[in-house]
Amino acid sequence: MFHALSLYSRVATFFLCLAICGFATSVSAQNKKVIFLKNKNASPFSLDNPETYLSIRAIERRKRFNIPIDSSDLPVNPSYTSQISSLENVRVIGKSKWMNAVIIECNNTNTMSQISNLPFVKAVSNIALRKKEKTKIKTEPVRPSGIIAGRQLNIGTNRYNYGSSYNQIALHNGQLLHNIGAAGQNMMIAFFDSGFRDFYANRYMDSALQNNQFFLTKDIVNNNTEVNNGDAHGLYCLSTVAANIPGEYVGSCPKASYLLLRTEDVASEQIIEEYYWALGAEYADSCGADVFTSSVGYTTFDDPEQDHRYSDLDGNKVIVTIAADKAASKGIFVVTSAGNEGGSSWKYIGTPADGDSVYAVGAVDIQKNIAGFSSFGPTYDGRIKPDGLSVGLNTYLISTGGSVITANGTSFSTPNLAGLITCLWQLFPDINNADLLKIIRASSDRYNNPLPQYGYGIPDMSKAIEIILKKSTEFTSSITDCKPTLSWKSHDYKGMGYMIQRKFFNESEFTSIDTILCTGTTWEKRAYSYTDYPISKNSKYRIIQLLDTSKANPLFFILDSTEFNLSESCRISDITLYPNPAKAFFKIKIATPAVVNNIQIEVYSISGQRIKAMAIQKPAGLYITPEISTAGMQKGMYMIKIKYNNQVLLQEKLLIQ
Repeated sequence: MFHALSLYSRVATFFLCLAICGFATSVSAQNKKVIFLKNKNASPFSLDNPETYLSIRAIERRKRFNIPIDSSDLPVNPSYTSQISSLENVRVIGKSKWMNAVIIECNNTNTMSQISNLPFVKAVSNIALRKKEKTKIKTEPVRPSGIIAGRQLNIGTNRYNYGSSYNQIALHNGQLLHNIGAAGQNMMIAFFDSGFRDFYANRYMDSALQNNQFFLTKDIVNNNTEVNNGDAHGLYCLSTVAANIPGEYVGSCPKASYLLLRTEDVASEQIIEEYYWALGAEYADSCGADVFTSSVGYTTFDDPEQDHRYSDLDGNKVIVTIAADKAASKGIFVVTSAGNEGGSSWKYIGTPADGDSVYAVGAVDIQKNIAGFSSFGPTYDGRIKPDGLSVGLNTYLISTGGSVITANGTSFSTPNLAGLITCLWQLFPDINNADLLKIIRASSDRYNNPLPQYGYGIPDMSKAIEIILKKSTEFTSSITDCKPTLSWKSHDYKGMGYMIQRKFFNESEFTSIDTILCTGTTWEKRAYSYTDYPISKNSKYRIIQLLDTSKANPLFFILDSTEFNLSESCRISDITLYPNPAKAFFKIKIATPAVVNNIQIEVYSISGQRIKAMAIQKPAGLYITPEISTAGMQKGMYMIKIKYNNQVLLQEKLLIQ
C-alpha cells in the first residue's frame, strides 16, 4: 500500500502507524487460499430476480447505462461455500462473485486435498503465508447523536465559504460546481482505505452524520462493520471530501452519501489485500455506489516473491486491477492513487492505477508544481498514466483530533478530485463512466501534451462542463422576413446567462447585441429563442454561455454558432452618394428588390457631431432620394452614414463647396 504520509517508502509509513496506532508484533502462521469454482449451477439466485442480491441503486445504474445483469452479478453458489466451510480447519474469509471464488484460511494439507477434489472446484491458488501479525489497540467507537462528547454538532449551512480548502477546490474551478448546486446530492462515493479512526467523533463530520450521509461501513479485513477504530489514513482522505464547517474547511463533495470500506491491513503487506479490495468493490457495487475513491495501491509485499514487476502493469494481470476494471464495467467511476514512488528506484505507478478504465491521480501543489514523490507512468503497454493531477503536496485535511493540518501524498489528491468528479457527474447523470473519464482527461491542462509524471495534467471542471454542454446542446436557426431566429436548449442555473453576438460579412469582430440571464433554481435543460431585427447583409451569429454573470470577467465559452446567407429579397445594394463634392444639395441612390422601411440617413461633422438625421421608406427597385439640402452647413468635409436597423450600409465622406 502507498500510504500517503510516507513520501517515498512503505517502510516509513509502517513505523508512523506503529507510533500513532500502537501496533505490537506477534508470530502466527495463516495460510490463505483462493478456491476458484467452475460454475454457478443450481444456484438459488436468478438473473430474473436481481433484487435479491443487488440494491435498487445498483440495478438502476445498470439500467441507466444499458449494462446487462449477467452471471458475474450472481453470488457464489451458497451450496459450494457450505461444502467447503464444513471441512476441517477451514475459515471462510470472503466470497467473490466476480471471480467466482471462495477465499479461505486453512493450514491442513488433507483438507486442501479434499477441497481440490470437489467436483465444482476449478483451481486452488495460494495467496500468502503471513509472516507477522501485529496487534492493534482498539478504541471504543463513539456513535452519532444530537450531542457528541458533550459538544453541540457543527452543522454546515454555507458550503461556499471554504476556509483552508479553497485553493485545492479552486485549482480545478470546482467552486463552480458547488455554486450551481452540485455538492454530491443523491450520489454515493465508496472509500477504500485502511481505517477511518474516530470519524464518528470528529467535529468536521457532524454535518454528514446529522444528515445521515454515511450510508454503510464495512471492515472487509475483519468481516465486521466497524471502521471507526484502528488506522486513521482513511479519515484523512474522507475529510478532503466530506468535512463541512463553513469558514474553516469544506470538502470537495460535502453532500454525497459515503460508504466506508476497510480493505487494507496495515499490519502487513500481502496479496490477500488485493482480494480484500476486490471483495470491497463487489460490496460497494451491490450497494449502488457511483464513484470509488481508493487511496491504497500495491507494488511490493512482505514476501518479495509476490512483488509486482513493471511488466505486470499492463491492466490485465494483477487481481486488484482486474477487480477495478470489472467495477468500471458495472458503470462505476473508479478513481485511485497513482502512488508515491516518484522519488524511488521503482518510480512507477502502482496497482490498480494501471487499469485502462481506472482514473489514476498524481500530486501537485496549489501552484501546479509536480510533487517529487508522485509516481510516473506510462503503463507497461504504453498507456498514459497518471490520468490527472490534484493537490497532494501540502494538502489541507482534518486530523483525528478535529484540526486542520497539511500532509503529502497522492492518497489525498485522489479523494479531493474524486469528490469534484462526483459533483460533475451529478449534473450530467446520463453520461456513462467511460465517456466521463474521457471528458475529465480532455478538460486537463496537458491533454495535448501528456508527460510521464504529469499524465494529462490538472482537470478544469469549467472546461469539462463546456465539453459536455457543447455536445448536448440542441441548436437550430431560421430566417423569416429577413429576421434571423436562433433557438437552443442547454443546461443552466440561476446566475448563468447567454450572450448573443453578431458579425456582418464585412466586419472583423463580433458585436454583442443582447444578453439573456438565467433564473432557474434547479440545474436542468431549458429552451431559449432570440429573433434579431431584419438584416440586409450576410452575417454570422454565435451564442456565448456565461457560467457566472456575477463576475466582471466570468467564465464563458462559445456554445454554438451559425451563418446566414441572405436571399436577394433581403439585400440592400448599389448605394451611391452624389454629387460629391456637393454645393446646394446631395442625393442618395439605393437599389433593392424589395420594399425597405426605416432607412436612416445621418450627417456628421468631421469631429463626430451629428448635424442632420432623417428616415425614409424605400419602394422596391431603384430609388433616388429627394434633394437633401446643405443649407446651414458650412463649407468643408462631412461624414454621411446610411443605416438600416443600426447596420451601417454606407459610410462616406462628403465635401461641400
